[in-house]
Amino acid sequence: MLTTKRLGGAALYQEIEAIDYATGEVVIANSGEHDLAWLAPGERPRLRRNGWFCGRDPHCGVCAVLEPAPGLATLVGFTPHPDSRGGFRYVVARGELTERRFPQTGTSNGAFRFREGPVEEAWSRWASAGVNHHSSATPGDFSRDVATVARHLGIDAVIV
Repeated sequence: MLTTKRLGGAALYQEIEAIDYATGEVVIANSGEHDLAWLAPGERPRLRRNGWFCGRDPHCGVCAVLEPAPGLATLVGFTPHPDSRGGFRYVVARGELTERRFPQTGTSNGAFRFREGPVEEAWSRWASAGVNHHSSATPGDFSRDVATVARHLGIDAVIV
């Protein structure tokens, strides 16, 4: 999160929720965390009750529902990995945020399309690289910059 925030100006704590094989996109969203820098310029977040926790938590809060502007983007995971230098690695995916939105998630959301190959192949490389369930998304292509950060930290970066 710190790496993507510093490099791209926004860091969305996210997970890939679903794959749309017809469009080649993946749905990215989370359980209520947000970064207002993720918001498309000129738009405002919408507040909704946090449906992930209401009914189970006596102090149910709200979620900011917001979407990014379309354009280049980078997904970045940070994970321990026994085969990696220093025992850790960044897993990096280059791609784009599309105009598609999923406000029904009730949280920060967007659609991401991997740059390298069809979604089923890119998803397989992403998962096989050992990425955790949660990763970070940021606008812009920062894949080379993340690899540079990894080199300075003495760890690996796998660009899928």
